[in-house]
Amino acid sequence: MNRGLRFSFLLTFCTLLLAGTSRAQLLPPNLPEQDACNALQLCGNFFSPYSYQTVGLVSDLPFTPCGNGEANSVWFRLEVTSPGILVFKIVPVDTADDYDFAVIDITGGDCANIQQSQVIRCNFNNNIQPNTYYNGGVVGLNTTSTLTTVFGGAYGQPFLQQITANAGDVYLIMLNNYGHDDCFGTCPGSGFLLDFTGSTAVFNQPAPPEMLELLPVCDMSQEVTLKLSTNVLCSSIAPNGSDFFLTPSGTIQSVTGINCSGTAGYTDKIKVTFTSPLPNGDYSLHAKTGTDGNTLLGLCNAALQLPDSVNFHVGIDPITYVSLDSPACQRLKINFNTPVACNSIAADGSDFTILGPSSVVIASAAGPGCVPGGFTSSVVLNLSAPIAVDGLYKIRSKIGTDGNTLNDTCGRILPPQQDLPFKVNSFNGVLQAYPDSTTCAIGDVVNLYSVNHGPAPAGGFSYHWTPATGIADPSSPNTQLTVPGMRNFYVLETIDANGCYLRDSAHLIVTPFVGQINPEKTAICLDDPFTIHASGGSQYAWYDNPGFTGVPSTLNCNDCAGPQALPPLGVNNYYVVITSSEGCKDTLKSEITVNPKPTIESFPVDTTIKYGSSIALQAFGGTFYTWTPSGTLSDGLSASPMATPKETTAYVVTGANEFGCLAMDTSLIRIDFRSPVLVPNAFSPNGDGLNDVFGVQNFKFQKLLEFRVFDRWGKQVFETTNPAKGWDGTINGKPANQDVYYYYIRLGYADDYVETFRGDVTLIR
Repeated sequence: MNRGLRFSFLLTFCTLLLAGTSRAQLLPPNLPEQDACNALQLCGNFFSPYSYQTVGLVSDLPFTPCGNGEANSVWFRLEVTSPGILVFKIVPVDTADDYDFAVIDITGGDCANIQQSQVIRCNFNNNIQPNTYYNGGVVGLNTTSTLTTVFGGAYGQPFLQQITANAGDVYLIMLNNYGHDDCFGTCPGSGFLLDFTGSTAVFNQPAPPEMLELLPVCDMSQEVTLKLSTNVLCSSIAPNGSDFFLTPSGTIQSVTGINCSGTAGYTDKIKVTFTSPLPNGDYSLHAKTGTDGNTLLGLCNAALQLPDSVNFHVGIDPITYVSLDSPACQRLKINFNTPVACNSIAADGSDFTILGPSSVVIASAAGPGCVPGGFTSSVVLNLSAPIAVDGLYKIRSKIGTDGNTLNDTCGRILPPQQDLPFKVNSFNGVLQAYPDSTTCAIGDVVNLYSVNHGPAPAGGFSYHWTPATGIADPSSPNTQLTVPGMRNFYVLETIDANGCYLRDSAHLIVTPFVGQINPEKTAICLDDPFTIHASGGSQYAWYDNPGFTGVPSTLNCNDCAGPQALPPLGVNNYYVVITSSEGCKDTLKSEITVNPKPTIESFPVDTTIKYGSSIALQAFGGTFYTWTPSGTLSDGLSASPMATPKETTAYVVTGANEFGCLAMDTSLIRIDFRSPVLVPNAFSPNGDGLNDVFGVQNFKFQKLLEFRVFDRWGKQVFETTNPAKGWDGTINGKPANQDVYYYYIRLGYADDYVETFRGDVTLIR
């Protein structure tokens, strides 16, 4: 056995096996676990000391591939968390008992809608043989059988093929209590063990039990019956009542599990008996750990979690409303806190009246399942017509024409003037009318349609649109509307199978679409690219005529929002159809006048001047001009400015004509930076004013970078960078000897050219 399986071995099983012919406790019919959706969830071996009768409240599986279906059945559920093989044995306490079974794979399915195709194993093998019982009555799945079905009436085929289970698989096991074969299925069996030894698949741990409610009775002062969320092991119930305690007062004498055979078996109902009657008042029954060392344990030993409790009231209190079933339109089902006597219900519905924003007439009243002398927990009020007006209503109790309000055998009554409020809302989303949108213009044709999720009445739905103005067929849920105005509100209504009005509205708002174009009208110059901007839509189509037939050849695209135009001389019209995301259209025009450009000429075209000189420029062909660069011009806006460039310069003149169209031309003025200088070869510093100083002569714009004089032995006797100074023939303030001296001169020009002079000069005394 895989460790994921939890064992619930019960000593009682061994005792019953030794008893041989003892009979199990026969449970009452229609227990919850006899229906597939209330199957007992298992995690491992399971022993039942019970015998079941009937098929429960629901016949979940009338037929199987083995022919027969449910009979005296009980259901089990396995939820696989780890993959592996699934095998089991159904071991009867009495070897003469005949148990049939079916395994259903409902992974991803519905327990309330089991199909015969979901049955993957079934065995209706007969147990009895002449003078013996085959295999001790044991049936199940094992690892050696290759069978998947055994029909009723067959003998000697107790086992079927194992199941290979995957994580997430969900299986139901239906087990039929055929009973003792000597009785031919007419007497109860003696209980059985469902043994999963050999399985490697791991079953999911079921949720622990919880305290749900106390079953209603007139007198709760001496004992109560606790209803649990799931079955618990009878062996986990402490008979001395120590699993529970009362607040604010009271003591518990004993506790008994309903249908428990001592410590054997399982139950979802426990009777709690008090030591002495409780006084009238409000009480709580709490769970705790009993003297047996545990709280209540589920079938897989999952313990009831603490704290847990239920509340109850001791005393005779009035009958009260619990709820009103929905929908409440023409048939209103009222639920009460306790069953009421059927004979206290006035058949004409006069025990109640309905108040609200519209008049509501009760035609009749009845209790579901009522029989003479019986009881019901609900009363159904049938109205003469569906409630047509939305709003808040209330059901008010009163004394009916039978002379009483509702009552029960405990002496409780439903007091007059008790209100049960409810709301009627026909705009609840069950019926949906469409569209809720905008349209382009009055007179547009729009499709009205609807989706109805409500239950259809026997004769089908009848619809009506309000108002009917502009609607082709006001009685059709899907029709056409010719939009009559700017804002339109239409309501569709119908009545469903429950007598409920279903309504919804469709809103149509006329939103005229207005696109935009820029420019609407402008003038440009020839050969200047120009972009026309259309906006406001999701689609654009451009044309060259108002009939929208020709595509312009002078646009770079015909379906974009901003095409680039290169139109010819003259007036050019471009038309665009703009379509919005809602399908609305607008047509616009852009008028573009194309003017000629001037022919601009500038003089001189290309010439050279000496550095520092000026020259006159001249432009022709325009009405006004702009020269660039203008920093070395006498007037950058003149047709004939004087230019004094410091370097070779291209003067660009932009001329405009009377349309403002522009053209350009260029005058290139080159600069000659060279200018000759004179260096004498002799000087006479005698103070006569003639040739008294030696230096560079004829300086203009050059820069003296270096001027040095040396004697014949290489000794420097003079140095300067000041072009205004020269050598006066002295050395350290004393006249130098007449002799030949040597000079080194470097001159710099504005274009960074350096000119060097070397030579000798004679000093004459």
